[in-house]
Amino acid sequence: MEWMEKEIAVPRRVLRLRGHLYLKIPWIETNDLVMSLLSGSEVCQLPSDKRWLTLCSCLNSEGQFKSEYKDEFEKKQALYNEWVGISQKMGYYAEDLVRHAFIDEGYSVQKVTYQFADSLSGTKAVEIDADCIKTGWHLGVQVKNVVSEVFIDPDKIKQQTGIYKTLVKEFEFCSKNGITPILFAPFIDTSFYCFDDRHRGLHCQTLIQYFRPEDEDLCARVKEDLKFGNLRAVSELPQNARNWIKRIPTMWNKRHGCIIDRPV
Repeated sequence: MEWMEKEIAVPRRVLRLRGHLYLKIPWIETNDLVMSLLSGSEVCQLPSDKRWLTLCSCLNSEGQFKSEYKDEFEKKQALYNEWVGISQKMGYYAEDLVRHAFIDEGYSVQKVTYQFADSLSGTKAVEIDADCIKTGWHLGVQVKNVVSEVFIDPDKIKQQTGIYKTLVKEFEFCSKNGITPILFAPFIDTSFYCFDDRHRGLHCQTLIQYFRPEDEDLCARVKEDLKFGNLRAVSELPQNARNWIKRIPTMWNKRHGCIIDRPV
């Protein structure tokens, strides 16, 4: 509630992320936090854009912002839409960063679409963002540079969204074909370890959404005006993620097998 009083309006997604990252509330429970706020008389969804929560006292009888708050909200809304609008470009950019980091570690790397036969629906395709191969290892790396999801164990979701359905298909394909599946994403719930175990995979939680250097101004404005700090404009994959890549053989053997059991 303190955030709402200071900011007038907050994107629902950002509020949930703050609760998860800064208050250490489990991701699923952050939705309960939002519903709790909405059950009172002080906070409501903006009628014209339900992605936003606002103070009821900031709205007039028609559900529009009062004149003294209108400009401030429109500035925030435009910024949020700009951030969401470049999400696809940031996704492609992060894929490229990850591919180059694996190349630097001696892997042969390419983006690959595998075709495979499905007994029920015929031929299907699965796209691997970074298909990484070097002696003794074949990795299928998926890169999801998004803040729209905190990835949890997909089996905990009754109705999976498209991004989850794609991820499950990728992990299942890799694990059935001798490829180690790996997820790179800013935010991954600890329950995802269960999904890793079922598919003998790994995940790297970066805790940062990567922006392109040319979007550094946008990154700074999101931090300042939307009060969300887990963003960074980078020209290469940060060192902590590169160090994680270096440790893959050790991590995989520790979690899933021994040297003689590793993927080939």
